[in-house]
Amino acid sequence: MGIRCLLYVSESCLSWPKDAAEVDHMVAVARRRNEQLSLTGALIYTRTHFAQVLEGEKAAIEDVMASIRADPRHRNLCVVADDPLEERYFPDWTMAYSGPSFYVDRQIRPLLSRATDPARSRRAAAGLLALMREFAAGGGGAAN
Repeated sequence: MGIRCLLYVSESCLSWPKDAAEVDHMVAVARRRNEQLSLTGALIYTRTHFAQVLEGEKAAIEDVMASIRADPRHRNLCVVADDPLEERYFPDWTMAYSGPSFYVDRQIRPLLSRATDPARSRRAAAGLLALMREFAAGGGGAAN
């Protein structure tokens, strides 16, 4: 069975100033869980939105997504890409994350609109994934 790459975006229900500690906790839990499930990926948090990439076996991604969909820390979750992969984009990261990335918010917001043209949505998702790959290549956080 091959690996997949799933990218979702969602609206944050977290509030400042407690959000930083909450997101750090989410990342720590995700890193442990992803390591157990052989998942890799990256997370971006903008204080108003989340964008997350998960890579791995379909069953493992589905298990994690069931948990994420039930998580009250976000709403309006929208899967914007779910594609087979030849090789992982984030092979060295159980979850790349290095703190809030406010400037990425404008990349995420259009992906949450159901009215967005599908071709435009695919381009926006590809652009967001490219930004996340650049971010991870630059360090993506102190711990893998």
